[in-house]
Amino acid sequence: MGIGEQFEFEKTGQIEAESAMSAMTQEGTLTRAKTFIGKPLVELEAAAIKFGGSVRVARKNGKNTCLTCDYRPWRINVEVQDDIVLAIYDIG
Repeated sequence: MGIGEQFEFEKTGQIEAESAMSAMTQEGTLTRAKTFIGKPLVELEAAAIKFGGSVRVARKNGKNTCLTCDYRPWRINVEVQDDIVLAIYDIG
């Protein structure tokens, strides 16, 4: 294996490892976020900010909200009713 090939192999392995770590971290984030179901939105927002994330309300009081299509790996999409978290949808 030449130097260029080894570099490409190491680079690919690093990217795969980073992707796996990111997926595990996101799954953990969703799991933690789900503990806020039934609690005030401000509590989830405070926790997200503390860990470098953010919260986006995707559905409020039974109505969908306008969302952008950009992907943010640490943004939690939620549904709220009267500022109480009803559901955690996903990361993005």
